[in-house]
Amino acid sequence: MFNTNVKKTLVPDTPLLNDQSQDVFYLFSYPKNLSEESKVHEIDFTDAQHKVSKEDFGLLKALWIEMSGGVDPVTREITGKLNTIRAYASNLMRLFVWKESHYPDTPLRQWTEAHCREFIVDVLFNRIAFHTEGSRAEKNNATKEIVGRGPVESACEILRKSQRLYALGLVHDGLASSLPASFIQDTVEEHLVANGINFSKWIDGEGWSSIPFAAHMFNLAHAINVIESNDCRILRAFFKHQQSELCVSHNTLFFSGRYDKPSSYDDYCASPDVTSSIGEKRKTKRKRKKEFILKYSTLKRALEEAAGKPVNTFPYTWEEMTRIYRKVFNACLTIIVALTGARISEMKNFFADDYQQESDGVWTFKSDIVKTNHGVPALRSMGGLVAKAADVMCDMSYIPKRNRPDGKRFPIFSMTHQPRFSNGTNASVASENTLRTSLQDNYNDAIDKFGEELAELCEKVHPHMFRHTFAEFAIRRFDGRVFEAIRQHFKHTYQSKFTKEYVGGKDRESIKKGAERRYIRELIERMALDVNDSFSGSLALAIQRKVKDCMVIEPSEVEAVLTEFEEKIVDITVHEYGMCMVYTETQSLSKCLDKETGLPQIENGCFELCSGCVHYVSSANSHREEIIRIVLSHKDFLEKFPFKTKAHKLSEAAVRNSEKILKQMRRT
Repeated sequence: MFNTNVKKTLVPDTPLLNDQSQDVFYLFSYPKNLSEESKVHEIDFTDAQHKVSKEDFGLLKALWIEMSGGVDPVTREITGKLNTIRAYASNLMRLFVWKESHYPDTPLRQWTEAHCREFIVDVLFNRIAFHTEGSRAEKNNATKEIVGRGPVESACEILRKSQRLYALGLVHDGLASSLPASFIQDTVEEHLVANGINFSKWIDGEGWSSIPFAAHMFNLAHAINVIESNDCRILRAFFKHQQSELCVSHNTLFFSGRYDKPSSYDDYCASPDVTSSIGEKRKTKRKRKKEFILKYSTLKRALEEAAGKPVNTFPYTWEEMTRIYRKVFNACLTIIVALTGARISEMKNFFADDYQQESDGVWTFKSDIVKTNHGVPALRSMGGLVAKAADVMCDMSYIPKRNRPDGKRFPIFSMTHQPRFSNGTNASVASENTLRTSLQDNYNDAIDKFGEELAELCEKVHPHMFRHTFAEFAIRRFDGRVFEAIRQHFKHTYQSKFTKEYVGGKDRESIKKGAERRYIRELIERMALDVNDSFSGSLALAIQRKVKDCMVIEPSEVEAVLTEFEEKIVDITVHEYGMCMVYTETQSLSKCLDKETGLPQIENGCFELCSGCVHYVSSANSHREEIIRIVLSHKDFLEKFPFKTKAHKLSEAAVRNSEKILKQMRRT
């Protein structure tokens, strides 16, 4: 949005408070929790008057005041949610900047539907330069060619609100007639189609292209490396110490190193029992106080335990710690969003004290009765890497975020690494814009780490692009191409309750199916063309033979052959020992076929059943080790229990199938 110069302030003593003739207004925010303090924000419109005419500037302010609920005639207060009221200002600015450049002499009441359509199309294609020059908003929007539904819907809503307010006589100008319900679709659909974007997906928030899976994986791998780094461990130890009663003075620790004087930590390490004699002004040595020694000796032990080596000088300056903190913050957010499918907007409902931590490390929501910001959170429980990222965010804080004796609830993604929070000052969740920027910053760091090839795959990321990541990783959870840390996360958590809550709502099934179809296509191409992997199974052999024949006769037909195979695979289920890929023409031959329904029950698969099935496929890179483990287990059973039982026959069959599969892997 354009720069409204919003800042916290005190209320001025003036009879013209929030009068339309003024350029500076004061917004009063009253919390629903009466124990919390009210806030006043100053909103400065001075920048706007230089971009629109005097008449339109007055109308802009009048519309903004009425959309915000008007001015209380007694108290002269404007009350409401800061983000909502700022959004009104931003969207009005967009409208009037466009009006100034296109129809400066035409009042809104004379606009026709054609005027409105022209405006909305320019919003869609991000053609309106209404942001303050040099602002972050301008930089973030500079590269967008087509915006998502949010800005378009907001612009349309501003037009509709102007019509209602004008009809009620609350403003002197506004649309004279209402817009039809289908206005947005009628206006933008043809333009979206021309740019290869489906309107339904765009309106559902899926208009963003997906991040290529390789880029997903390296981005997440970088985030995991960050939270498992020595820097992160040391900072967690430092902040955990600062949360305790033995915390040390922040200013003494970080800012006494000026003028060649060592920090208090370095000074203590150089001389633990008495003050050192470094510095011209220090004439005599003094015996240190027991409390001082206890605080610094405890901090030193914590840092050394985290670092795994002696730490005799404090390892970072405060500026360096702040940079590391931001990297860790970015990494934790990336992990949680990528592995849950949660929306950025849902992070504001992510409060640490609404969860309890089980013995296995999983975070579970305490009760359906407990509400967060008057709504149930999207993340009902968390485990694996997600729980670890949440733990890191709770640790890296100057104040405890969980189990607080004062009962205050702190958001997981509140930036409480500054010492001003050590006295229990309330902290709000980072803004959605900050969270969006954090996701991009982590990806930029991944590009720096792994190379510019990542930027060639995907230059920029957006929160909407992460909606599919959970499903993409889940379907590949046993794939040898996926980094081990990610596979381990899904190996231990995929079947647990909380993973089923991740990609929730009406779009969960479509996201899952989309990921499955993409993976099926990828597997078919790998079976046919990947010389660095070997696949076993009837389907893999059939694909390889067909492609080999095509390469001899007509290489251009390979794509059509692969597409034909892809379309005939109706379902896929992944296991640690291989995959079940149900082929239409052989569906009735499934080992798990339900005789009553005539459908395979692929969710009931096991190696003993699947390994002898026509739909079983395995990869040497992904499944060989698990198959070897299974065959050794069955051989051990046969040696120890040589009795001819039904279980004995099943184990013999499993051994035969395993050896056949492993032999096929070696041959290919």
